[in-house]
Amino acid sequence: MKIARISGYLQIQNQQVSDFTGDVMTVHYKRKDINKEKWKRVYGVWDADWKTDNLEQTYAVWEDDTQGTKTYTGSLSTTVTISPGNTATGAIGYSIQVQTQDELVTQRKLTRTAYFGGAKADQGWGFQMCDKDGTCRYDDTFLPTGQYWPKYDEGTIWSYTWPYNIY
Repeated sequence: MKIARISGYLQIQNQQVSDFTGDVMTVHYKRKDINKEKWKRVYGVWDADWKTDNLEQTYAVWEDDTQGTKTYTGSLSTTVTISPGNTATGAIGYSIQVQTQDELVTQRKLTRTAYFGGAKADQGWGFQMCDKDGTCRYDDTFLPTGQYWPKYDEGTIWSYTWPYNIY
């Protein structure tokens, strides 16, 4: 599986984002873990320095294959440079092709405000992560005892928690 971040601050070509610019993580799964619907712990950095004027980013997930292609398309609101020293808030499009023969797993656009402001709130799926065999746990990374990160997109083929740490 590949997990990537689409941002208006990534490589721009012909006035749109056309590449993940190395901002991709590979997560390896065993078939038995997929069949058992086991939650997998991944320690990855989303954006080590998410600038306040970079207003939106997109979380993208797909199954990497040796054939076939699909394209992530959309637009993001961000601060763009009009000329040296002059910036404005605007939309920038993206069209990024990935190699997969399957449907794109996730394309979730999120504002910076929503990510940091609502990241600890229940997203409608609670906080407990349970495997198909009934083994359950909570993600409390970077949080005080008794607080947990919520689940996103439960009930789909790709559920996840999205913790962050601010220094």
